[in-house]
Amino acid sequence: MIKKNRKKNIIIFIIVFYLLILMFFIVLCIIKNPRQGVYGLVFDANAEDITQNTRVNNIISIPCFDRMVFNSGTTKQVVNFYNPEINDGINFKIYLYINKELMYESNLIKPGKAIRKIEIVHYLEKQSTSAYIIYECYRKDGTKLNSARMNFNLEIK
Repeated sequence: MIKKNRKKNIIIFIIVFYLLILMFFIVLCIIKNPRQGVYGLVFDANAEDITQNTRVNNIISIPCFDRMVFNSGTTKQVVNFYNPEINDGINFKIYLYINKELMYESNLIKPGKAIRKIEIVHYLEKQSTSAYIIYECYRKDGTKLNSARMNFNLEIK
């Protein structure tokens, strides 16, 4: 009687073990969908590999950050708005929006130059809020190129 129960338990264990392995592979196949990207985003099936003949050498480097801190009760703020040296021949114009309101607009910034102090339109109360910067890019001759928007969290202390 004990041998039959033991044999029965071993068979049940083996069946459960194989079912778990099968479920693991099914889940793995669903997750490993080659079109599946990061965080549920899907890669574009029409995107092609870049070859040396199609590669664009004119890349513009846009500074990014996830957080900035401002002081409350004053319009004068310390920032680090810069145009990387690698952007040879590309000038930036920066627009700072806080709560969807334009708070600062720069003049052109040459590559390798930075703006460290700005004066915003009006002072802000203590809070954490969303903000964004729009980088407008221009060639040396003044031709406007693409723009970029960079979202970040703004902490006003």
